[in-house]
Amino acid sequence: MKSIPVVAALAAAVLFSGVAAAQGAAAGYPARPVRVLVAQTAGGNADAQARLFAARLGDSLGRQFVVDNRPGRYIAWSIAAKSPTDGYTLLAVLPDLTYAPALDRNLPIDPTRDFAPISLMTQTPYLLVVNPSLPARSVKELVALARSNPGKLNFGGGITGAGTHLMSALLFSLAGIKATYIPYKGAAQSLIDIVAGQIDAGFGTATAALFAQSGKLRALGISTATRSPLFPDLPTIAEQGVPGFDARAFHGWAAPAGTPVEVIRKLSVELINAARSAEIVAAVRNSNSEVVGSTPEQFARFMAAEIPRWRSVVQQSGINVE
Repeated sequence: MKSIPVVAALAAAVLFSGVAAAQGAAAGYPARPVRVLVAQTAGGNADAQARLFAARLGDSLGRQFVVDNRPGRYIAWSIAAKSPTDGYTLLAVLPDLTYAPALDRNLPIDPTRDFAPISLMTQTPYLLVVNPSLPARSVKELVALARSNPGKLNFGGGITGAGTHLMSALLFSLAGIKATYIPYKGAAQSLIDIVAGQIDAGFGTATAALFAQSGKLRALGISTATRSPLFPDLPTIAEQGVPGFDARAFHGWAAPAGTPVEVIRKLSVELINAARSAEIVAAVRNSNSEVVGSTPEQFARFMAAEIPRWRSVVQQSGINVE
C-alpha cells in the first residue's frame, strides 16, 4: 500500500513533464515557415482552399504557411507521414485519403496511424445532375427509370475510384439499381458530355452547379444528409427515397502522427477561428463549399467513420483500380 503514493507521484511527475514539454513546444511555434502539402496541382479547389487558410494562419501566427503542391499517387501522403513531428510539415487532407485503404491493398501509409488530425475546415456537397432531356425530374423518378431499364443508364465522372465514381456506386447500392459508370480523366469532361447528351447522369460540385444554374443540366438532389445553405431549395438524395445517402468532398489539415498535442491544438484553434471569419466564409461559399471548423477529436471521428464506409461501398460494387 505504501508504494501507491510513490507510483502516483512518479506518474504525476511524468505527466507534468510531458504537458510542460508540449506547452513549451507550442509556446514558440511557429518559429519558421510551415509547409502545407497538397496532393493536387495548383489551381484546383483544394489548392485554392489550402492557400486561403494558409494565408490566414500566416497573418494570425506571424509566420508564412507555404502551400507545396505534390500531385501524383501517394507522394504528398508519404512525404507528410515521414516528416519530422515538429509541426512544420502539414498535410491537406482530401477525400481520397479515406478512399485509398479500400482501393489499394499495398497502400504505403495508414491514414489513421500515420497522421494526427487537426481540423476539418470545409465540406463541399455533390449535386446529382442529369441531362435535361432525361425523363426524370427527381431522384425518385431517376431511380424508377433505372429500375425499369437495368444497366442502360450511363453515369459519368472521374477516373475509376474517384469521388464521383464512389458517389455513383453509393447511389447504385443504396437505391438498389443497376447502371453503367463511365470513367473520364476528369469529372469536368464527363459533365460536358452529360450536357451534350452523350451520357445520362453524374455527380459534380462547382462545375455541376454552374451548369445547373445555367439550365444546361438538371440538378435532382444534393449528397449531404441535410439540405445545404448553398442550395436551400434542392432536396437531399436521402429525403427522396434513398435513406442513408450522406457524402461530401472535404478539406482538412493533419500533421504527422506524434506531433505535440499542444501544437495540434494551437493550429486547430487558429483554423477554427479562420473558418469563422467573414472573409473566409464568403470565399468558401463562392467556391460552392461550406465552412465547418472542427476540433481534432471531431475530425478524427469523422475520418474513422469515413474509411470503413467507403471500404464497404468498394467491396459491394466490385471497384478495382489495380
